[in-house]
Amino acid sequence: MEAEFRWRSDGPATDYDRACDVEDYIALIDVGAGKGMVLGGEELDATWVPLFDGGLLVRWVYGESDEESLTAIDRIPKDFFEDSDLSFSVGESPLVLFAACESGSDQIYPRIEFQIAPGCYQILTSRYEEIDRISLICHRLKLNPVDDGRS
Repeated sequence: MEAEFRWRSDGPATDYDRACDVEDYIALIDVGAGKGMVLGGEELDATWVPLFDGGLLVRWVYGESDEESLTAIDRIPKDFFEDSDLSFSVGESPLVLFAACESGSDQIYPRIEFQIAPGCYQILTSRYEEIDRISLICHRLKLNPVDDGRS
């Protein structure tokens, strides 16, 4: 597996190298036998909001306060999300959101651990803004109704 970015030019491409290549808000990269979800762009604070059919990964671009940003999530129109043409399979929980520069065992930055039911999830994305007050990048993981995790 190749990568444009190379932390060490004399070795094979690593998961970190492939993560650094991501330019979109979200992408999937090969990690071992599975896939890893990469949140592209600048490093932003994030949180997980569980929903009945999946959940939201919410990233703060700016906001007056954490509380104000969290209440803004309820104001995002349900049809505001755009299909990213990505789907992500979950076999078991919990999942962990961590900085790409860390290995699985070496924790440098805060991590978010969250539960999500097994199944295949459609990834929808939106950037929600309230002029001069709040800007959020939201990634909606929505359980694919064809594969609700019970098959």
